[in-house]
Amino acid sequence: MLKIFRAVAVGLSSLSAIAFTLSAEAQEGVRNPQCLPASILETGSGYGRCNYGPGISYIGTYSDYLPNGRGIYTLSDGTRYEGEFVDGALEGQGRLILPSDARYEGVFRNGAIRQGTAFYPNGDRYEGQFGVTSRTEVVTENIIVDLNVAGRPILEPRETTRQFDRSQPDGQGTYTFANGNRFVGEFFAGEPFGQGTFYHSTGTVCEGYFYTRNFDAENATCNYPDGRRYVGELRQARPHGTGTMTLQDGRTIPGAFRAGQPVNFSGYQ
Repeated sequence: MLKIFRAVAVGLSSLSAIAFTLSAEAQEGVRNPQCLPASILETGSGYGRCNYGPGISYIGTYSDYLPNGRGIYTLSDGTRYEGEFVDGALEGQGRLILPSDARYEGVFRNGAIRQGTAFYPNGDRYEGQFGVTSRTEVVTENIIVDLNVAGRPILEPRETTRQFDRSQPDGQGTYTFANGNRFVGEFFAGEPFGQGTFYHSTGTVCEGYFYTRNFDAENATCNYPDGRRYVGELRQARPHGTGTMTLQDGRTIPGAFRAGQPVNFSGYQ
C-alpha cells in the first residue's frame, strides 16, 4: 500500500528573529543575560556564550549586540539551530533540529529554509526547493531606547508587528519515503503538484502530471519490471480509472482499473 504523503511545513516563528539584545541594565520584565566573556555585555561584539534564561542560550559571534556570523542557538524545548546569523536572524547555511527530531539542513533566508533537505521522524526525506508563506503577528520585543551614562543600551519591552515565514516543499524536489518509494518532480504548497516521476520500490516507474498527496494522475505512463506498460489514470500512483495495460506479448487490456487491477473488461485484445 502506498504510504500517504504528509505535507510538511516547518514553522520558525520562534527563531525567525532573535530578540535577545544584550544589556547589562536591569529593566522590569527584562532578564540580564549571563555571558562569558563578560566583555560582550560591554562592547556588544566578539565571540562568546550567553544564557538568557532556563534552556535559552547562544554561543557564537556577536556584532551590534546581536548574533552575526556563525553560532548555535538553543531554546528551552530542545529546538536548536546551528549555522549563520545576520542581525539576529537565521540567514545563510545552517541546520535546524526540532524537538520531534525533524531536521532541516540547507540555506535559510529570514528564518526559513529555502533550499536543502528535510529529514522527518518517520524516516521520510525531502530534498529540493522550499517555498515560504508569511504571516504577521504582534509580539513583545526588547527594544533599545537609549544609552546610559556608561554607554550601555537601555531596553524597554514594546509591542511591534513582525512578519514570520513558514517553509514548505515548493518547486522542484525529491521526496523519498521510508518504504523506498520516491517521487521526483514539482511541488506546490507543500504537496506534489505538477509533472513528475513516481518510482515504486518494486521497480515500477510512473510518469505523468500528478495532483496533491494522493498521487492522482491523468494520461500517465507506467513501465513495469516484467515488461508490461500502462497508460491512463492513476490514484496513489497505481492504475485506477480508465486506461490500457499492454502485456509482454503485445496484447492489451483496455477499460476500467481499480487499485491497480483491471475490472469490467471483455477480455484481451
